[in-house]
Amino acid sequence: MRLEDHFGNGSILQRKERVKLAASFWNNIGAGMVIGGMAAAFFLDKPEGTWTKIGIAIAGLALGWVCYSIAYSASRATGTAQDGRQRPRTPRGEGIDRK
Repeated sequence: MRLEDHFGNGSILQRKERVKLAASFWNNIGAGMVIGGMAAAFFLDKPEGTWTKIGIAIAGLALGWVCYSIAYSASRATGTAQDGRQRPRTPRGEGIDRK
């Protein structure tokens, strides 16, 4: 099922879902970079020396951080970021000034 079929063309929900999908994609790519960099540094026999392997691992971490930053800024732009802060919920009718 396509997003257009589910949400309708041009809706705000459709845009937010597309941003969530893009952020999820970049998060997955970033995780792959981190895991791939660590695995390459640990398991590859070709690079000689400890510092070369440490450099490969740091490059994987850096690329993962860049991908995470892209995902976070994309989700932050639409207000879908999960940053741990939530607005306090008030019971229905409380906090509304009625005059």
